[in-house]
Amino acid sequence: MTQKNKRLRLDLADHGQDFLYFIVEGGKVIEAGPFQNSVWSGKSVLNTEFNVGDKVEMVIQGKSRFINYPIESITVLEGLDHE
Repeated sequence: MTQKNKRLRLDLADHGQDFLYFIVEGGKVIEAGPFQNSVWSGKSVLNTEFNVGDKVEMVIQGKSRFINYPIESITVLEGLDHE
């Protein structure tokens, strides 16, 4: 089963930024925190698989961009869970 059918919490490396995690489901950020939820929620995520050390690729202002902070941990949450 691919990760795109899961709800995932992606914890990012802390470099002093206001957001330390994304919750991703169905190719979109559905929550970010602890701050900037309104900035990141609803953004499209281009990655279909995630691994520790990867960077999240998103569509920002119509262009593909990588978030500068690598993924430190991945937690599978309850979610779509279907193919």
